[in-house]
Amino acid sequence: MPPLRPPFKRQEYIPQKPKSFEELVFDEVKNELSPEEIRAFDLLVKKRLSQKPAMKDFDYKDIEEDEKRLAQKKKEAGQNNSRVEKINYIRVKIFEALLSELMELHWFPEVFITETSDFDDWINGVDAVFEGQSRAAIVDFTSAKDKSVLRKKINIIFEKIDRGGLGRVKYFQSQTESGKRMHLDNLPALIFGIDTKTLLELARLRLENKKKELENHWARHAIAEEFIAQIKVFKSYINNPNRRNYNPAKAREMSRAYEDIEEEIMKFKQKISQGQDKELGDKIRVKLREKDLVYKGLMESLA
Repeated sequence: MPPLRPPFKRQEYIPQKPKSFEELVFDEVKNELSPEEIRAFDLLVKKRLSQKPAMKDFDYKDIEEDEKRLAQKKKEAGQNNSRVEKINYIRVKIFEALLSELMELHWFPEVFITETSDFDDWINGVDAVFEGQSRAAIVDFTSAKDKSVLRKKINIIFEKIDRGGLGRVKYFQSQTESGKRMHLDNLPALIFGIDTKTLLELARLRLENKKKELENHWARHAIAEEFIAQIKVFKSYINNPNRRNYNPAKAREMSRAYEDIEEEIMKFKQKISQGQDKELGDKIRVKLREKDLVYKGLMESLA
């Protein structure tokens, strides 16, 4: 008598989650990336993508309209962007994910660098949100050396100030308030500029898991100096009664938003500058200009 066959067990079908726009572009250009870039995408970007707030989880009436706008924007990018632009897009996403992790885990351990929804990334142009216990700011990452590009980014913030409001995030899911979903208005915007050469150095240290070197890397001084310089410039512009559409009440509100985030940045600066006199601080600023051309360009664009 032949042995009895085990009963047939039907395998349960588990639907595959559709790939994100970033993953689809990555698949398209993967062969033209370095092994380090591929590893960084798998390690950092995919993790960041999984943390994006889902628009469908928000109780907004116009979600369907926003989804159509977003889909059209992605469709146009997928069809019109060149191969070089797609490769650069993936590299930007790697750098955003890398800097977000470094800021949150190593340089600003008391804050979160919170991921934004696709809508806020593509439509509102928000890379990430610097989220403290009671304050928040928009962070724009860049590795552009061209001063005209840097100046354009600064001018966008000036234009928002002239319109009487700062940054906005529509689909925000907080990391400090038990995942609370909300929209944020009047967010101060800050630019973090780092040279590609510096980014590659940071990426190598991250992939090699060199925690101590990352924690003490000179780039942490760069971010503190850049943020403090920008806060000073934007506050001065906000409170200038001769600028366009100046409104005292609105100016106080916007200035207070920058002051709140300045308090957080100053705590960080004091922590990394303990025992450092003014002369040493000046030397560090000179050295940063020599080390990183994007830092140099951004600081000169603010002058």
